[in-house]
Amino acid sequence: MVQLHLPPQVPDLSTWGRTIITWGKYKSEGITYAELFERQDERARTYKSWCKGRVKTAEGLLLDLTRFLMMCDHISKGPALEQGPIIPGTTEVRRYK
Repeated sequence: MVQLHLPPQVPDLSTWGRTIITWGKYKSEGITYAELFERQDERARTYKSWCKGRVKTAEGLLLDLTRFLMMCDHISKGPALEQGPIIPGTTEVRRYK
């Protein structure tokens, strides 16, 4: 299993999601990781699936995007993304009272 955690010096999932895709299929569209995650058209679904299928061999930019997509998938099946940022070093969403 691939470990899901925030990249170094990225404080939360929201900040990570603001990363602009500057390479590959979406490089000329100026969209962010989060915008790609939210898209549900066939092109986006196919691309996201393609990325996640390469998580064990991906490097650099592809690996960063893929880990973001996988973390969002993990969180979207549990607590709401708006609940809070990920606790560093874990895949747990910070819950507030």
